[in-house]
Amino acid sequence: MHTSALMSLADDLAADRFISADEALRMRREIFPDGVVTRQEADVLVALQGRVANADAEWTNAFVEAVVDHVLQSGVYLGHVDEEAVTWLIASFGYEGAAETELEAVLKTLERAESAPESLSVFARQRVTQHVAGRAMGPSEVALVRRCLYAAAGSGTVAVTEDEARWLFAL
Repeated sequence: MHTSALMSLADDLAADRFISADEALRMRREIFPDGVVTRQEADVLVALQGRVANADAEWTNAFVEAVVDHVLQSGVYLGHVDEEAVTWLIASFGYEGAAETELEAVLKTLERAESAPESLSVFARQRVTQHVAGRAMGPSEVALVRRCLYAAAGSGTVAVTEDEARWLFAL
């Protein structure tokens, strides 16, 4: 989709600061027809995410899927995250705040990647830390920590690194 048309659609969807399931489907149809999410499309989606106060779960799913697909398709090797993609994620999501939708995109990227630089794991741990800060560690918080550790391990077996152990103790 042409960037100006996508921006126009994003403006239309953000007008009421809520994205419904129907609107999420509309955006998904515009973004995914060719199966590739370009950097420009991903940037528009990130900007749109920042403009909405509430969204249907379908928007969350569409947003996460688009970001993950973009990151996993943007490098030299499909399915492998490179430093440029991590730099883009950090610039797009930053270190401030811990929006659940963005956190989900980061964790899903780690979970689906065949390989990723340590900088993505570090960023994921920082985002999880921000998300759980000031909260009691209940089942959902523990699940996020577990996902972060298992995703970074990649193979399903977890051997906690020294940095991860420090992170766990700090939590």
